[in-house]
Amino acid sequence: MRRTLQPGFILQTRPYTESSLLLEVFTREHGCLSLLAKGVRRLKSPLRAALLPFRPLLLGWGRGRLPVLTAAETGAPLGDWRALDWVCACYVNELVMGFLPRADPHAALYDAYAETIQRLRHTAAQAALRIFEKRLLEEIGFGLLLDKEAHGGPAIDPLADYRYHLLQGPLPAAGSDEGLAISGRSLLALHQEQLEDAAVLAETRALTTWAVHYHWPKSSLRSREVLHALRRYAPDSPFTSLKA
Repeated sequence: MRRTLQPGFILQTRPYTESSLLLEVFTREHGCLSLLAKGVRRLKSPLRAALLPFRPLLLGWGRGRLPVLTAAETGAPLGDWRALDWVCACYVNELVMGFLPRADPHAALYDAYAETIQRLRHTAAQAALRIFEKRLLEEIGFGLLLDKEAHGGPAIDPLADYRYHLLQGPLPAAGSDEGLAISGRSLLALHQEQLEDAAVLAETRALTTWAVHYHWPKSSLRSREVLHALRRYAPDSPFTSLKA
């Protein structure tokens, strides 16, 4: 069945022939798909200018095992991006491509993705990334227990200290050195998605990135490799302090 004007984002592009591209796209109603964009590498292609990552699009495509792109419309200019925010957005794209099954709709995560891309351009990148990681884990069935103790325990006390056990949840820190140390205040802040405090942000980063790495289906994240290379070869760069 042909699809017309479906909301979507381009996650990745790869050369397919001398004149075409293979697109990896994330759509709201149809999930992640591969589309063949014929002739778009030609300078006169009407679709060429629209096929940029992180830009909300309305996409159309045909039938077949590798559907052909038939339309790509956008009403929003891409605007300027800082290099740091661009790498963060690439990290988000990798998470979507790595975790989501093909052609499996995840409308709630699509909306979270669109919100995250906007936040990366206008607010602190780290908070946006932590919230997206949290929502992604929830969407794929590995959600973090953040508002109560493991095993049906009491509500999290914002003044208490905990040890987070990834396959169980948070337990009181007293008498144990297993799991990840984290404060009740940070657990509740992540639950409420209020990550303005620097100490809270550091603790929640440790938790969400640990969970993502534990469940990550691939060997490495290319966006992280880019950051590591920048730290090694350009330590004074203004965006090497990013901890995606």
